[in-house]
Amino acid sequence: MKAVGKAYSFARKVNEGDVPGQQKQHQEDREDIEYSGSRNKRSVWTVATAQFAEAHFATFPEKLIEPCILAGAPAGGRVLDPFGGSGTTEKVALENGRECTIIEIGEQYVDIAKRRVSTIQPKMQFI
Repeated sequence: MKAVGKAYSFARKVNEGDVPGQQKQHQEDREDIEYSGSRNKRSVWTVATAQFAEAHFATFPEKLIEPCILAGAPAGGRVLDPFGGSGTTEKVALENGRECTIIEIGEQYVDIAKRRVSTIQPKMQFI
C-alpha cells in the first residue's frame, strides 16, 4: 500500500481493493488537502464525570459539551439547547463567546440555569 499525495490527505490510497472481502478505501478523486495535524474526534469520547451541587438528574460534564459548541458555532454565533436543564450548555457557550438560547419546561430548572450563568465571564477570543 503506497501513499499518494500529501500526508493525512483523504486522497491517499489505503486499500487498493486487492484484499478479498474489503472494499477500496479513500477515493483518488478527492481534493488533495493539507491538514493541520489535528484530527476529528472519534466516536467514543472519554470524559470524566463532574459534580453539580443543585438537583438536576441529567447534568452532564462541561467538557463533554465544549467540543460540540466549539465545532458547531463560530465565535459570536448562537447555540440552541431545546432541553436546557441546569444550563450547562448555556454556561459553556457563554464562556466561549457564543450566544445561547435554552428551552426548559421545568420552572425549577430555569431558576437553576439562571443562577448558574449569572456570573459568567466569557473567555477572550483571539482571531
